Amino acid sequence: MRRFLMVEDHSAFRQALSQVIKWKTELDEDAQAGTLAEGRRRLSMLDGSIEVAVVDLGLPDGNGVDLIEEISETEPDVAVLVLTETRHRERFADSLGAGTHEILTKDASLDEILQALRRLGAAKERSKA
Repeated sequence: MRRFLMVEDHSAFRQALSQVIKWKTELDEDAQAGTLAEGRRRLSMLDGSIEVAVVDLGLPDGNGVDLIEEISETEPDVAVLVLTETRHRERFADSLGAGTHEILTKDASLDEILQALRRLGAAKERSKA
């Protein structure tokens, strides 16, 4: 099984996108979280079994960058895709510095999101070889 973590506070968006990712990519099992605290709990419970994390920067209880830093420290092999509404360059720079591999804004098309996930998966496969 290839797992991913989706941390997004808008539940309908999170659930719909998670389902599409499972249908359209090789990632077939998800863990979902709507807050920073829940994302941290899910990350600790999954214990090295996720390949990709999709993280929103604007969470109701904190900054997604904090979770990205934790992922980078505890799960360095996990590829991180930021999917966010913000367009602030400083927030992008902070997330890249924390370990983000790719950033898309939420107005990206579904195809763009899926292509980004496939790129991250392909890069992960190459690094294993």
